[in-house]
Amino acid sequence: MKTDALTHKKILIVGAGVTGVSVAKFLSARGINFDVADERAVLPDEMLRVVPDLQHFTVLDSELTANYDVLVLSPGVPRAHPAIAAAISLEKPVVGDIELFAGVVEQPVIAVTGSNGKSTVVSMLAHVLKT
Repeated sequence: MKTDALTHKKILIVGAGVTGVSVAKFLSARGINFDVADERAVLPDEMLRVVPDLQHFTVLDSELTANYDVLVLSPGVPRAHPAIAAAISLEKPVVGDIELFAGVVEQPVIAVTGSNGKSTVVSMLAHVLKT
Protein backbone atom coordinates (compact mmCIF):
# COMPACT_ATOMS: atom_id res chain seq x y z
CA MET A 1 0.00 0.00 0.00
CA LYS A 2 1.53 3.30 -1.08
CA THR A 3 1.82 5.80 1.76
CA ASP A 4 0.65 8.72 -0.38
CA ALA A 5 -2.69 6.91 -0.59
CA LEU A 6 -2.93 7.11 3.22
CA THR A 7 -2.55 10.87 3.59
CA HIS A 8 -6.25 11.69 3.75
CA LYS A 9 -7.47 8.39 5.18
CA LYS A 10 -8.63 7.61 8.71
CA ILE A 11 -6.14 5.02 9.94
CA LEU A 12 -6.44 2.80 13.00
CA ILE A 13 -3.40 0.96 14.32
CA VAL A 14 -4.68 -2.14 16.09
CA GLY A 15 -2.23 -3.09 18.84
CA ALA A 16 0.33 -0.90 20.60
CA GLY A 17 3.10 -3.43 21.08
CA VAL A 18 6.40 -3.51 19.23
CA THR A 19 4.74 -3.61 15.80
CA GLY A 20 2.20 -0.90 16.65
CA VAL A 21 4.95 1.43 17.88
CA SER A 22 6.97 0.75 14.73
CA VAL A 23 3.96 1.56 12.53
CA ALA A 24 3.25 4.70 14.58
CA LYS A 25 6.81 5.93 14.04
CA PHE A 26 6.60 5.14 10.32
CA LEU A 27 3.30 7.00 9.81
CA SER A 28 4.24 9.90 12.08
CA ALA A 29 7.53 10.45 10.22
CA ARG A 30 5.49 10.86 7.03
CA GLY A 31 2.99 13.27 8.57
CA ILE A 32 0.17 10.73 8.39
CA ASN A 33 -2.42 10.89 11.18
CA PHE A 34 -3.69 7.78 12.94
CA ASP A 35 -5.43 6.52 16.07
CA VAL A 36 -4.66 3.42 18.14
CA ALA A 37 -6.79 0.62 19.53
CA ASP A 38 -5.21 -1.39 22.34
CA GLU A 39 -6.80 -3.06 25.37
CA ARG A 40 -4.27 -1.52 27.75
CA ALA A 41 -5.59 1.40 29.76
CA VAL A 42 -2.28 3.22 29.32
CA LEU A 43 -0.27 3.08 26.13
CA PRO A 44 3.45 2.24 26.28
CA ASP A 45 5.71 5.25 26.85
CA GLU A 46 7.41 4.72 23.50
CA MET A 47 4.06 5.07 21.71
CA LEU A 48 3.25 8.24 23.65
CA ARG A 49 6.64 9.71 22.76
CA VAL A 50 5.76 9.31 19.08
CA VAL A 51 2.41 11.12 19.41
CA PRO A 52 1.73 12.50 22.91
CA ASP A 53 -1.93 13.43 22.28
CA LEU A 54 -2.85 10.21 20.50
CA GLN A 55 -6.50 9.13 20.26
CA HIS A 56 -6.55 5.77 22.08
CA PHE A 57 -9.41 3.28 22.22
CA THR A 58 -9.40 0.40 24.71
CA VAL A 59 -12.37 -1.42 23.17
CA LEU A 60 -12.07 -2.91 19.70
CA ASP A 61 -15.47 -3.48 18.17
CA SER A 62 -17.14 -3.26 14.78
CA GLU A 63 -18.60 0.15 15.60
CA LEU A 64 -15.06 1.50 16.03
CA THR A 65 -13.55 -0.16 12.95
CA ALA A 66 -16.46 1.01 10.78
CA ASN A 67 -15.26 4.59 11.35
CA TYR A 68 -11.84 3.98 9.76
CA ASP A 69 -10.70 3.70 6.15
CA VAL A 70 -7.64 1.51 6.82
CA LEU A 71 -6.69 -0.80 9.68
CA VAL A 72 -3.04 -1.67 10.36
CA LEU A 73 -3.09 -4.92 12.27
CA SER A 74 -0.42 -6.12 14.69
CA PRO A 75 0.53 -9.80 14.27
CA GLY A 76 -0.96 -10.72 17.66
CA VAL A 77 -4.46 -9.65 16.64
CA PRO A 78 -6.26 -12.36 14.66
CA ARG A 79 -8.10 -11.47 11.47
CA ALA A 80 -10.91 -13.63 12.87
CA HIS A 81 -11.50 -11.08 15.68
CA PRO A 82 -15.13 -9.98 15.22
CA ALA A 83 -14.23 -6.30 14.75
CA ILE A 84 -11.55 -7.12 12.18
CA ALA A 85 -13.81 -9.58 10.37
CA ALA A 86 -16.50 -6.88 10.24
CA ALA A 87 -14.04 -4.41 8.68
CA ILE A 88 -13.01 -7.01 6.11
CA SER A 89 -16.66 -7.68 5.26
CA LEU A 90 -17.03 -3.93 4.62
CA GLU A 91 -14.07 -4.26 2.21
CA LYS A 92 -11.87 -1.99 4.29
CA PRO A 93 -8.14 -2.55 3.77
CA VAL A 94 -6.65 -4.50 6.68
CA VAL A 95 -2.87 -4.55 6.29
CA GLY A 96 0.12 -5.58 8.32
CA ASP A 97 3.31 -3.69 8.96
CA ILE A 98 5.26 -5.47 6.22
CA GLU A 99 2.66 -4.62 3.58
CA LEU A 100 2.63 -1.02 4.78
CA PHE A 101 6.43 -0.68 4.79
CA ALA A 102 6.75 -2.40 1.39
CA GLY A 103 4.69 0.41 -0.10
CA VAL A 104 7.64 2.80 0.11
CA VAL A 105 10.27 0.47 -1.32
CA GLU A 106 10.92 0.96 -5.02
CA GLN A 107 13.52 -1.78 -5.52
CA PRO A 108 12.82 -5.52 -5.47
CA VAL A 109 12.87 -7.05 -2.00
CA ILE A 110 13.66 -10.55 -0.84
CA ALA A 111 12.00 -11.03 2.53
CA VAL A 112 12.92 -13.96 4.75
CA THR A 113 10.58 -14.63 7.65
CA GLY A 114 9.82 -17.43 10.06
CA SER A 115 10.92 -18.82 13.38
CA ASN A 116 13.97 -20.83 12.30
CA GLY A 117 16.60 -20.74 9.60
CA LYS A 118 16.52 -17.09 8.58
CA SER A 119 20.27 -16.54 8.98
CA THR A 120 21.06 -19.69 7.04
CA VAL A 121 18.72 -18.78 4.20
CA VAL A 122 20.07 -15.22 4.03
CA SER A 123 23.66 -16.53 3.96
CA MET A 124 22.77 -18.91 1.13
CA LEU A 125 21.00 -16.15 -0.82
CA ALA A 126 23.95 -13.81 -0.37
CA HIS A 127 26.30 -16.49 -1.69
CA VAL A 128 24.08 -17.19 -4.72
CA LEU A 129 23.66 -13.50 -5.54
CA LYS A 130 27.40 -12.83 -5.29
CA THR A 131 28.25 -15.58 -7.79
